[in-house]
Parts: sequence; C-alpha cells; structure tokens
Amino acid sequence: MISNLNSTQSDFQDKLSELITWEGISNKEITNAVDKIIADIRAKGDAALIDYSIKFDGVNASSMADLTIDIDTLKTTFDGLDNNNKTALQIAADRIRNYHEKQRQNTWTYTEDNGTILGQKITPIECIGLYVPGGKAAYPSSVLMNAIPAKVAKSDRSHVVL
Repeated sequence: MISNLNSTQSDFQDKLSELITWEGISNKEITNAVDKIIADIRAKGDAALIDYSIKFDGVNASSMADLTIDIDTLKTTFDGLDNNNKTALQIAADRIRNYHEKQRQNTWTYTEDNGTILGQKITPIECIGLYVPGGKAAYPSSVLMNAIPAKVAKSDRSHVVL
C-alpha cells in the first residue's frame, strides 16, 4: 500500500521526519556490509545475487529464473491495484520517463582545422542491477526511479530484485 502524506495534516511534520530520518539507522557497520555485498556481486555475479536473495529474503532460488517475475504476473498484479494507486504509479512513471528522456545525450564529434577529432561518446551502462528493499514498507517509487532511467538509457540488461 502506498502511503500518502498531506501537508495540511496536523501530524505531517512528524510523519515526514519519520520517513526521511536516515541518521538513526545509518552507520559504518551498515556501510561496510553494503560494500561487501556489492563487491561479492561484482566478483560472483548472479550467483552472489541468488545467495543474498536466499539469505536476506528467504526465497527458494537456484537460478535467476527463480527470481524473475514474468510479464503476465506483473500485468495481472498492476491490473489488480485500485484505481488511485494505478493512476499514481502511471503518472509517476510518465513523469520519471519524460524527465530522463530530456537528459539523454547523443554521441557527437567534430574535426578541428588541424585534423584533431574531438567529441563525446555516449554509451549506456551494459548491465544494471537494482535492489529495492521490502521489509517494513513497499517502495514502488524506488523501482520506478531506478528502472525507468535504465530503460531510457537503453541498458542492454537490467535486473530488478524486490
């Protein structure tokens, strides 16, 4: 369920503070653990991702296929949302896509009079992995704000682990 904040509510500041408080849960131990996870995934690829999914999420997975949600299931789930949530997600997705499409750049070059070729080559990241934490709350905005820019950049491969 998506939570709504309303700035006119009497407890708005408390609810907002609760949502954005990071210092209380962030520390060096957590940073070190995240750095280790990233290093493991870089070194071992999907095998590490599967191991961490088993460890942290308790899933029964032996391959990336076990962690993949097919398009029909995604569509059925989206279609099953109430209209307010469906509309909110669609508006957010459209806004995020429009914004990041405006950020796209093209490769360009030019040749100076002396024959020097200068320019800029734009190459999307080949593979993008996203981890969206669950636990206490659902974060559809994290999926949208990470997956949509990857698609706009035309990344060849992307993995989203929820």
